[in-house]
Amino acid sequence: MVCAYTRQPAPAMVKTISAGSTKRLNEVYVPDISPTNGSSIATLIESEGKRLLFLGDAWAEDVVVELKRLHGDGRPQLFDAIKVSHHGSIHNTSVDLLSLIDAPIFLVSTNGSIHHHPDYEVLAEIVDRPATFERKIYFNYETPASTRLRAHVSRSGAKFNVDVVQDGWIHV
Repeated sequence: MVCAYTRQPAPAMVKTISAGSTKRLNEVYVPDISPTNGSSIATLIESEGKRLLFLGDAWAEDVVVELKRLHGDGRPQLFDAIKVSHHGSIHNTSVDLLSLIDAPIFLVSTNGSIHHHPDYEVLAEIVDRPATFERKIYFNYETPASTRLRAHVSRSGAKFNVDVVQDGWIHV
């Protein structure tokens, strides 16, 4: 899946988001309008019965359009693993996108030092959804949001586990 759509710039909005936020993703989500991120490649890999979704820094709206085009029934698609878009930024993962995808494994790659990703609202929305399986959220670095997620109780009661690797590599 390769997305290459254009979008009109949204009005500039400043929002204070922190690992201490108590807002839901649908309250804070503002779509990414960065041309650099919009040109990112999202990749869906299917091989030997495994399905992997690597979202790069892709715009959530573009991924939603492509997923609906590929799987027109509108049902959520189950993957074996999903690499969360743009290090878990609230500008690249929407509630609409999460309504179409799920996996027992989510990967978050960032040390959070520059843009303070991941955003807690994205992580909470991932684990708050009902599931018949336990979700494992892998991080390659400890961040304030990953620390807070450990203490989070899923609103749906879904089971999840937070794993921060020690050597900077995620081994699944």
